[in-house]
Amino acid sequence: GGGGSAGTDIAITKIVNDETPQVGQQVTYTITAFNNGPRDADDVTVRDVLPAGVVYVSNTTPDGSYGSSTGIWTIGVLDEGDTARLYITATVTQTGTIVNTARLDDSDPNDTRSSNNEDTATITVGSGGGGGTGTDIAVTKFVSNDRPAVGTHITYTVNVTNLGPDNATGLKI
Repeated sequence: GGGGSAGTDIAITKIVNDETPQVGQQVTYTITAFNNGPRDADDVTVRDVLPAGVVYVSNTTPDGSYGSSTGIWTIGVLDEGDTARLYITATVTQTGTIVNTARLDDSDPNDTRSSNNEDTATITVGSGGGGGTGTDIAVTKFVSNDRPAVGTHITYTVNVTNLGPDNATGLKI
């Protein structure tokens, strides 16, 4: 059978800084590649093609380079126990659910554990009033007596404030 000890295990994780952005806002995806070993890896590449609904703005990585047109992050050498990170900033251009996947593309030696070779980050985008920056709803609740005796009437006061900048409709509290 063999082969297991001849390879290595590169684990890919992906997160986004805002899971509920509005159209026109920017989000930043963080993609991490971690070498679980048992060997160092060369020629490590990860594929992260941005899906429809988000448009590439910029990227930063201290580890290799990212080609925004190809979606290929070329890490190169990733020693056992080391982590590489890529940050991609994109502008949200449409409403709905947008799923972005990062996937290990290649490594030498080959990856021997495929169950952790890809990860997704999902955003759910609201309209934000047609391209605005959304709403910020603050809800506070007060009670007239926080230590009432049994049988005493108390009053709850709920305040809802739209901190803007867009109007909010259809709120349910």
